[in-house]
Amino acid sequence: MTMTIENFIEYKSGDFCRDMKCPVILNLDSLEKASKEYNELKKYCHDECIYNAWQYHNWLQKKGYKILKPRNSH
Repeated sequence: MTMTIENFIEYKSGDFCRDMKCPVILNLDSLEKASKEYNELKKYCHDECIYNAWQYHNWLQKKGYKILKPRNSH
């Protein structure tokens, strides 16, 4: 579910990785999306990320992102 909130921007997938200059995302960005090599590297990126949740969450806070959850969600 995507919702738009006035005066806010939504996090775009990969922003953290690009800002951290992760070599995997930089390589991914150079590949044709949906190619075999792209899909293999994307899976590697997902399964073997060199960063952890704390680093990601800390980065979100430093960049001013807010994590929101609709009231009626479970």
